[in-house]
Amino acid sequence: MSKAWDEIASEIVQEVVKARGQAISGANGQAVEILMKKYLSDEAITQLLKTVAKAMEEAYNPQ
Repeated sequence: MSKAWDEIASEIVQEVVKARGQAISGANGQAVEILMKKYLSDEAITQLLKTVAKAMEEAYNPQ
């Protein structure tokens, strides 16, 4: 059974969040806090999910 676009979007977001976390773990000091707020906050993840979901929906349902 093939995956729906929203499942694929969710997997993409999970991998991006994982990659962001790995990149941030290489930072030092105050940079970690700043980067976490910018790239791993609830707002950042919500925006990422919206962007990926919109792109996936457009790809699966072209107008």
